[in-house]
Amino acid sequence: SNGGQRKEEQGGSAPVSLRLDIATIAKIEADRIYDLILPEMEGKETVTVPLAFLENVQTTGQKLERLAPAYIPRALDRLAGTAKIHRFRKKAVIPKQSLADVAAAFRIAAESAQGRLP
Repeated sequence: SNGGQRKEEQGGSAPVSLRLDIATIAKIEADRIYDLILPEMEGKETVTVPLAFLENVQTTGQKLERLAPAYIPRALDRLAGTAKIHRFRKKAVIPKQSLADVAAAFRIAAESAQGRLP
């Protein structure tokens, strides 16, 4: 059971396992974005994704913001500003560069989380 972990989390800083999880999430999300945009980097400048994908990237970004405060908020702002949302079709058309910037910021967050390990 997870009984032992609960006590740790009440301490001042997050337990090591939690920070590792955050780094892993940041890396996985960055890889998911790169997998989406890299095969199609040639030619079209935009990619069409389900609205849920965009929302998930934004939610993840908000969770990771404090790990890369100089990068993630700016990348998320650009993403929000450049994504064309088609609510009826539940799709978003996003410039690949905006997504690439978010993925790069997520990678920085992952490195930051790992670098803080004791």
